[in-house]
Amino acid sequence: MRLLHSQNRELKKFMSDKSIPPYAILSHTWGDDEVSFEDWLALTKSPNDIVSKQGYRKIDLACQQAIRERLEWVWIDTCCIDSKSSAELSEAINSMFRWYKGAEVCYAYLSDVPFSDSQPENEKHISGSRWFTRGWTLQELLAPSNVVFYSEDWQLLGTKSGLCDLLCSVTRIDQKFLRGEVPLESAGIAKRMSWAANRDTSRTEDIAYCLLGLFDINMPLLYGEGKKAFLRLQAELMKSYPYDHSLFAWGKVVVDEPSCTLKDGEKIENLDTIEWDAQEAATSLGGLFAKTPNEFEYSGDFAPCEGHRHFNSQNSKNVTPSVTAAGGVSLELSIKDGKIFGVSAFHRQNPNVTTLRQIYLAMLICEYKDSRGPAVAIPLIQWSNKCYGRTHEIVVFHRILSIPYALRFPIVCNVEPEISPKIDCGDIVVRLWPQARKLFYAPHAGLNVLVSHEILAIDNELLKIPRGFVGMMFSYWFYSTNNPSLGFCLCLERGSVGLDAVLGDGTNTTVFMLPTLLESPQSNAGTNPFILSEEVYGLRWHTWKERERQIWGTGDFETSHSHTFKHPEESWDVDIIPFPLIKVTVARRKIDESKTSLGFFDLIDISFRDRAEPPPGRRILPLPTKRRSARLAARRST
Repeated sequence: MRLLHSQNRELKKFMSDKSIPPYAILSHTWGDDEVSFEDWLALTKSPNDIVSKQGYRKIDLACQQAIRERLEWVWIDTCCIDSKSSAELSEAINSMFRWYKGAEVCYAYLSDVPFSDSQPENEKHISGSRWFTRGWTLQELLAPSNVVFYSEDWQLLGTKSGLCDLLCSVTRIDQKFLRGEVPLESAGIAKRMSWAANRDTSRTEDIAYCLLGLFDINMPLLYGEGKKAFLRLQAELMKSYPYDHSLFAWGKVVVDEPSCTLKDGEKIENLDTIEWDAQEAATSLGGLFAKTPNEFEYSGDFAPCEGHRHFNSQNSKNVTPSVTAAGGVSLELSIKDGKIFGVSAFHRQNPNVTTLRQIYLAMLICEYKDSRGPAVAIPLIQWSNKCYGRTHEIVVFHRILSIPYALRFPIVCNVEPEISPKIDCGDIVVRLWPQARKLFYAPHAGLNVLVSHEILAIDNELLKIPRGFVGMMFSYWFYSTNNPSLGFCLCLERGSVGLDAVLGDGTNTTVFMLPTLLESPQSNAGTNPFILSEEVYGLRWHTWKERERQIWGTGDFETSHSHTFKHPEESWDVDIIPFPLIKVTVARRKIDESKTSLGFFDLIDISFRDRAEPPPGRRILPLPTKRRSARLAARRST
C-alpha cells in the first residue's frame, strides 16, 4: 500500500499490513484533469504544471484536513496507485474495500455540493450529488466506520452517523448496515446488488470490479472484457454462496404468474387471433445471470431462506453449478409442482410467425420481505431442445411453501441467453400443440418430438429440414393422463418437395394418427410430465407396425387414420374413440411474402378437444386390461 505524507507530500510504499501507519482516506468522484501517480513523481520538476490541475486541489485539502486531525498519512487513489502497472492496479482494486475499512477517517468530498447555513438546504444538495451515482463510492460509504462529508469549498456537511436518515433515503441501504450494527455479510446477494443499481462507472468492467469488496470476492481483472466482467462476478458469487438463490432474484416483480402467460383459451386454440408484435419479437430470453446491477433495482426485499443449506432433498441430483461455454449456467433447479405452468406467445421474425412456448416456474429458495419461507420463482421457457431462457421477471407467491415442498421436483437444466435460429426453405414450424396442463392427453416429455436422424429439432416448435429431404419428418407422442397405458402418436411424412409442390395445389404432406399401447404402465406416469422419461419409468413405445398389428389387427395404414394435405392450407379432423377429437392443420407459407422467391416453410397446428359422451353406434377402442395385455404379449412373442 502506497501512502502520501500529509506534510512533505512524499509517497511511501508499505510492504506489509503490520507496517501500515494510521491514515486518512479520500472518497471523491473523478474529473477530467486528475493528478496521476506519474504526475506526482514529477511534482518537484514541474510543480506549476501539477498544482494548476483541477485534481490537485482536493489532494491538498485532504492533506490539510489530515494535518489538523494529526494524521501523518493519506491515501488518495488518483496519485497513490501506479495505474500503468496491471499487477499493482489489480492488487489495489482487490484490496480497496479493506483499505477503506482500515482508515481512521474517510473524507467524502462532494465537489458539486455548495455549502449553506441552512441544514435542510444542505441535505437537499447532498441528496442530488453525483457522488451517490458512482459505482466506486458505494464501498467507500459502507467500508469505513467514520465518514465525514465536505462541500465543494471543504466546509463540513455532516457525518455518516449524523446524516444516516438522509443516506438511507438516498441509497436505499438500511440504517443498520450504514451504522455498522450488523455485518454486511448478513445481507443477501440480491439486497447488496440492489444498493449498486443505478450507479455507473467510467469503464464498463468497473461496475463488477467495484463490487468485489462488497461481496468479499477476489478475481483477476481483465480490462477489455466489457460486460463479461459482471457475468464473471456472478459466477464467482454462485461458487462462493451456493445456497443464496437471491443471486437469481432480479427483474420486475410480478405476483403469482408471469405477465407473458396466455389466459385466453380462444387465443391459445387459434393463434391467428394474436397479432404479431414487433416489439416482443425484438425481445429475447435472457440467461440466469443479470446483465448489469440495474436489474436488481427491485430486489432489495429478497433474501436466502434460513435452513436451506441444512436440507438435503432425496430427489436432488447433487450437481455442482457450472458456467457453460455459451455464457449460460448449468445447475439444478426445482420446478414448481413438477409440471408446465402455462404457455406464452412467441413472435418469430423473418418470417413473422406467432407460436406457443411452455412456461415453467423454477423455485428459488428465497424469502420475499418477511415471508419466512420459499415464495419466489423465476419463469423459464425452453428455446431449444437442451436450453432454457428466463424472462426479465421474478414471480412471488402469496402462499408460502416449505423448503421440502419447494424442492420436490429438481431437474438439471442449462439456462442460457436465447439464440433465435433462422427459418430456411423446407423447415417445419409446429405452431400449436396440445397443452399438458389442461388436456386429457399430454405430450410424453423427453419424447415430445421424435425426428429423423437427419433432422435437427431446434426446439419444440422448429424443425430444421435438410434441403430435398423426403420421408418421415417427425412423430408427436401422447399418453393419457388418466390411463398411462393408452396413447397414440401423430406422424408427418413429406413427399416430393420440388418447386411444383411449393405453393398452389401440390399434395406432398401426409399425417398419420397411430393408436398405441405402452408397455410397463405406471400408475403415476401422468402426474409429472415435465420429468417423465423412459429411463425413469421404464416405458417403451412399439414401432408403428407393431402398434397397428396389436390394436387394429393389420400392419397396413387404414385410410381413416391418415390424411394427405393439399396446399397451401388444409385441415383434418380425427374422430377415434376413446381418443380426444383431434384437428391437424398444415399450411404452406412463403418465407418472404414480399419476394417472388419460391422458398417455403410448413406451419403445423395440432389441437385437441375433450369429447363428452361417445356418440351412439361408434366402435370404441377397448382399453387395455391385464388379460388383453398378456394376450398381446403372447401374440408378439410368436
